[in-house]
Amino acid sequence: MLPKTELRPTKKITPKNRTSDPRKSSQEQEHNTEKRKTLALKMSGGRSDEDTVRLKVQFNKDGVQTFFRVKRSTKLQKLMEAFCKNRSLDPKSIEFTFDSVRLEKNKTPEQLGMEDGDLIDALVSGDGA
Repeated sequence: MLPKTELRPTKKITPKNRTSDPRKSSQEQEHNTEKRKTLALKMSGGRSDEDTVRLKVQFNKDGVQTFFRVKRSTKLQKLMEAFCKNRSLDPKSIEFTFDSVRLEKNKTPEQLGMEDGDLIDALVSGDGA
């Protein structure tokens, strides 16, 4: 049985609550668009930035990116389940790929050499949603 996971959505950036800071680059401001959401996948126990990796999961149907911070030693199954739960998707209908290779649920970011900012694609498989 997997340890308890707590999803903690962070503030969603929308036009009415987005502030424009002239000191920020256009790339940083673009990063805070309305179509992007951020989720922190909080794991039990302490962690440092060296122990975690920040990953983006992009859903192919709408292009929305969801951000996760997970331990490098956490199985990707946990991230996949959290993504599907957040988006109200059937996990059996979604295929996850990294660098065009299908991800195995029992692999970890560390095993796959994932780094901060890497993109995972979430694709509707077969006749799914």
